[in-house]
Amino acid sequence: MIQLEYNHPGITGYSAALDHDRLCMLQAHWGGKQDPDYDWIRDTARFHWVHMPINPGEYVTEVWVSPPHSVGYHIDFGLAVGILLFLLACLVLILPGHLPLQFVTNRGRHTSFSSWRSKPMSPQRSYVCVQKPDRHGASLYFGAFEWEQRRIPAPGKSGCHAHFAFDKREPVEPREWPRSFVPASPRIARDPNSSNQFFSSCRLDDLVEVVPCRSRQVGAWAGSVMGLLLRYANGDRACVGSFRFDWAGGTCEVGRTGRLYIGYGGKPKSVRDISNEPPPVNTGLYWREVPLSGKLEWWSLLGEGKVYHVPDAA
Repeated sequence: MIQLEYNHPGITGYSAALDHDRLCMLQAHWGGKQDPDYDWIRDTARFHWVHMPINPGEYVTEVWVSPPHSVGYHIDFGLAVGILLFLLACLVLILPGHLPLQFVTNRGRHTSFSSWRSKPMSPQRSYVCVQKPDRHGASLYFGAFEWEQRRIPAPGKSGCHAHFAFDKREPVEPREWPRSFVPASPRIARDPNSSNQFFSSCRLDDLVEVVPCRSRQVGAWAGSVMGLLLRYANGDRACVGSFRFDWAGGTCEVGRTGRLYIGYGGKPKSVRDISNEPPPVNTGLYWREVPLSGKLEWWSLLGEGKVYHVPDAA
């Protein structure tokens, strides 16, 4: 199993690779080293990349999983050999994949490492808290056989089924569905329960910089903007869409002009560019000006991206 340390000094964020509902990688960013280990990825087209920045003074206070009926205190014998010594050392809670995983911070910020589904208030999509990590350092143990062997199986196979273990056994506590996970914009997939549509949002007030993540895939999505890393006037950061640091583009200083423009185009249509200046008319893209107020909602589906501006009153 792989040990993920969190709430340790020097951690600046966490990144995850998701294949539909399957969590295939979860790693921390340490200090000035922004890039986690992407070398083991071969088939990059399958993955949606979730990045959760950690801001100064922020730390993870709760770890949530869903659905609650999948939670239990038991040992998965398929992992028994690999974690035998660990189990002899302490009691653990092992959760079988593919469970929606969520981190909650001391600032009340929620980040979901899973796809989005409809009917969030149903019992099947509610959450339970399974760990309240120490603010000065804690560990989550993550295991997937193919992950550890540095190869990813074909879609639909079981190699990306994650298993989680914690070094502290705590009572399971129910949690309400976060309001930030209830979109104001229409979903991107026709099937409301599609396992490959992803939703994220961020505020736009006091935004000063935006860094796009540009796809390096070959084909229709080449060069498209998969997601954004945002920085605010107070130094805080947020992330929407799919983001990996080795595909990051140049910084767009929206604070200098007070404007953000998003360009759509291509077949199928997706986000192709961003700008802080009114774009020329001959770019071949449809441009939308986004006010620096309210929030931005980003939907992703197999490389396709749709972005919506939601005013504060919505």
